[in-house]
Amino acid sequence: IDADGPDAPAVTVVSEGLARRLWPNESPIGRRLWYPWTTTTVVGVVGDVRRETLGAPPDLVFYVPFSQHTTAQVSFAARITGNAALMIPQMRDAVWSVDGELAITNSGTMASLISRSANDERYRTLLMGMFGVLAAALAAVGVFAVTARAVAQRTREMGIRMALGAREAEMVTTVLRGSIATSLLGVAIGIFGAFWASRIVSGFLFDVEPSDPLTYGAVASALLILCLLASYLPARRIARLDPVDVLKAE
Repeated sequence: IDADGPDAPAVTVVSEGLARRLWPNESPIGRRLWYPWTTTTVVGVVGDVRRETLGAPPDLVFYVPFSQHTTAQVSFAARITGNAALMIPQMRDAVWSVDGELAITNSGTMASLISRSANDERYRTLLMGMFGVLAAALAAVGVFAVTARAVAQRTREMGIRMALGAREAEMVTTVLRGSIATSLLGVAIGIFGAFWASRIVSGFLFDVEPSDPLTYGAVASALLILCLLASYLPARRIARLDPVDVLKAE
């Protein structure tokens, strides 16, 4: 503002992180801040920012009026209503209307700037996501095959039970009960391992906690449903067979 001209007392605005570091549990307003070329008075506090990447810790920074500390490189941002990309040419023209020889090295929307800053994390997350989907698919096939094989190995037992008068619904229920118990144990062990391993990939997560209950619940439910299907289908097929044919086959 006009009051912060080159002849006015030097002032600065500090970030919240810097204020906590220099003046913990105290108000920074009115404090003096020394840096190489001058001494300034703190007149305000602003939120922390991440200047490079979203995963980096917030910078400890302070801001001084441009009129009190000029620099050869200047960046400015404008808040507009509507399509920001359409305003970029007009902003360039506005700069060149002041000085046509000024070099504009970079321009773009804030959304594109944020997107570029997250490119590395996005690619790593995409790669890990692809491996995760492949691993989940292999695990699903393995769980289905192992469970179905375990049920098929009980064919002789089921044939004897049916010969003694067990009904189809009772047989299927018995198989499913045993499968649920085994599945719950496996899911519990898997959740514990996933909870421990999630700390390794926590740096790739934004606005999602490593222990997100919705994610764990969805995965656990999917595995349980898969195990039930892998048990129900072969159990129902075997229970519908003639007990005599089952025993003869054995």
